[in-house]
Amino acid sequence: MKRQLLLVRRAQSQANSEGRIQGWIDSPLSEYGHFQAARLAARLATEFEINKIFTSPLIRAEETAAHIAEAVDSAPILCDERLKERNLGALAGLTKQEVREQFPEMERAWTNNLPRPPIKGMENDAEFALRVQLATDAVLRDTESDTTAIVVSHGGTLDQI
Repeated sequence: MKRQLLLVRRAQSQANSEGRIQGWIDSPLSEYGHFQAARLAARLATEFEINKIFTSPLIRAEETAAHIAEAVDSAPILCDERLKERNLGALAGLTKQEVREQFPEMERAWTNNLPRPPIKGMENDAEFALRVQLATDAVLRDTESDTTAIVVSHGGTLDQI
């Protein structure tokens, strides 16, 4: 058997349920998010022998990883700062409507698939790509052959992987 790496987007957070953009905001799972994570964990436990769980240190990812670890019994959880979502700077915590009002150039970029304009405190594409590549390299290096590991992270980070 070869090494398997399963990519898992963390479950729904409180901020998701409120329609807020998160980035590095540390929002816990919503009630529905806990339900999602528990269902996923139960399924993973029946289909895979999980040896390690790598996670972002943001609470929504850690809580998702904890559900998985509980279901599979013995897999250690390893936190890696580099698995965090993109730092969205001044956009973090805003709703999409607030972004439209306060940062119309960002709304245009998102809707038309254009390069993101610079936003105060926001991680640029090159910084984000490098950070995620370094995290991916570390996960691969730390996952032995003939094992299955899970990476619990965020939509933007998993897209980058």
